[in-house]
Amino acid sequence: MMTIWERIRIHWKEWTPVALGVAMLVLTIFAYLRLLESRKPVRVTFSTGGKLGFRYHLFHTMPEVGRVHGLVISTDIEDSTKAMAMLDAGTCDFALIQGGFDLSRHPNLRLATPMMVETMHLLVKEKLTEEVGAHLGALRGKRLLLGSNPRTGGHFLAVDILKFVGLNPPADGSPGDYFSEAYPLKNLDDSTPPEKWPDAVFLMSIPPAAQLKRLVTTRRYRLVALPLARAYVTSSQQGNDAVPQRLSGEHPAEDAVRRESVIEQVIPAYTYQVDPAVPPVDLPTIGTRLLLVTHRAVRPKVVERMLDTLFDESFRSLLNPSIDPALLQEAPALPLHPGAILYRDRGKPIVTDTLVGTLANTVTVVGPLSGTVLFLWHWVRQFTRRNRERAFESAMKRVRDIETRAVAEERSSAPDREHLFALQDELARLKSAALDHFCQGEIMNPEQLSSVLNQVNHACDTISRLIAHQRDSCSEPSRDSGTAPAFASGVDTTRSAAAT
Repeated sequence: MMTIWERIRIHWKEWTPVALGVAMLVLTIFAYLRLLESRKPVRVTFSTGGKLGFRYHLFHTMPEVGRVHGLVISTDIEDSTKAMAMLDAGTCDFALIQGGFDLSRHPNLRLATPMMVETMHLLVKEKLTEEVGAHLGALRGKRLLLGSNPRTGGHFLAVDILKFVGLNPPADGSPGDYFSEAYPLKNLDDSTPPEKWPDAVFLMSIPPAAQLKRLVTTRRYRLVALPLARAYVTSSQQGNDAVPQRLSGEHPAEDAVRRESVIEQVIPAYTYQVDPAVPPVDLPTIGTRLLLVTHRAVRPKVVERMLDTLFDESFRSLLNPSIDPALLQEAPALPLHPGAILYRDRGKPIVTDTLVGTLANTVTVVGPLSGTVLFLWHWVRQFTRRNRERAFESAMKRVRDIETRAVAEERSSAPDREHLFALQDELARLKSAALDHFCQGEIMNPEQLSSVLNQVNHACDTISRLIAHQRDSCSEPSRDSGTAPAFASGVDTTRSAAAT
């Protein structure tokens, strides 16, 4: 009995077209479903971190552009800390966060794209300009407004800058070296008593910031330089004492500032006022790059659509400064999301020098290997063909041998009937074996099988003729001897008696 593998080997040609047809049908259905899915709008949530400045366009305009690219964007204004927690929990899809922080505690975060750089602004009351400009330690004992929220990246960066210049924040019941506050600047208006206005303001923003311009023009605050970028960055490489620890204070568990990620920035002269000039000269300061981050479980296609929306020309033209897809080529602060990698590699040529080198190396190895495999395949094919030819030759030799013995019996004076029957049985076994081997694909091709069967049938006819002739020959001696069979003698006797 044939095994299942033997049956498969025999019938694979019959089922191959059917299998290919079914596979093509499945692929067509799959492609159609993927096409429907690619056209289906996807709902995502996006935390912009605010609604002022360029974030206004992210909050109000981006959802409109997103519809063109198949996204239904729901925006909110959570701060960086809460946005990262929401991303980690999977309740938010995208968030704009402040760069320059150690995000190792958030293994689920992936970078969608770097964005523009936000600049740290330090504004002080006009009477403190000269003193603070000469020595930042003059902020000791002053009331400082450190960002719009104690959970924002700008607040943490301001605290770390003050620690770098030797001013410690209030913590663990200790008053610290300054009075820390954090609230939106819109809380300060004309009804605010003068003593409630902060002595200095640290705020991250892309210049010019309208809320800071109001402080300059109406409250006579002045910008002070922060020319410490290089020393600040270098301090992270000078040993454990200089490496910033996790920020303490109101939120001791927040992420540490990565000083090496800080970027040197300049606020151009006359940015906030022309007469008198504010600042009067180009003002050195520091900044960090904003990051658009997402959860690692967000589908790559959704990230691609988000980047299509961000880098859409109609949307980029609204931003100042604009953003460039080339930012994806920079060394990432976080692992890039697979969707961001797909978007980044869209414009890459298919054939590159690296690919050509890889192909050349592959050909060097695969060429001789392919030749060896081809040689072995050809040898196996020849070996198999030779085995089939040997099987054919063996079968034909056996048939010829049987025919020879049959002819010898025919020429003998007394053919052996039992021997003829044995030859006939041997031919039947040979025919059955040839058919079995052919059905299993082991020996012979159809032409060879046909030749063997023709010879077997011819030999069978010869032996059958000999057996019939030998049977007829066995009955002839009784007629030739003159002795009639018993029934014949009986008939003749009856006839003689009747005549008498």
